[in-house]
Amino acid sequence: MNKDHTELAVEAMIKYGQENIKYIWLVAVTMIMLGCSTDPCVDLKSITLIFDGSELTAEIQPDSKFKAHVDNDNIRINFSGSIKRVKQDYLLDVLVVKESKISKTTNQVNTTIIIEKDKVDEPIIIAGIYQHAESTDEKNNVKVTVSASTMSIKLNR
Repeated sequence: MNKDHTELAVEAMIKYGQENIKYIWLVAVTMIMLGCSTDPCVDLKSITLIFDGSELTAEIQPDSKFKAHVDNDNIRINFSGSIKRVKQDYLLDVLVVKESKISKTTNQVNTTIIIEKDKVDEPIIIAGIYQHAESTDEKNNVKVTVSASTMSIKLNR
């Protein structure tokens, strides 16, 4: 029984694949392990929001997301987002909603920022907040109150 060239080629490929399957599996397993061992943010533990002389720290979860919350008599803050590794740097998506219960104002910051690897552990300004308020006293005199503050974030190892 004579075999044509196509059948011979298929048999040769099957034989070659069977002989080298252990090497193919070794490469595949190595690639999977390498992918798992390079967790994008394994070297970072938390992210700190710095505002008005205060700090709020959110732990980075295994899914690379973070969330922290403060709610007291004066202020309510929701701080959340996600982080991922981009080459040696970090891409950070941040959402901050800050509500003042005293002045009844709300500020929201929703930003994406790249933090270079050599800037980790340094505060990075993500927003400047300017507030202008007017009120009148009992003699109808207008009183203007102006304040400015910044919001910064800091990655923590």
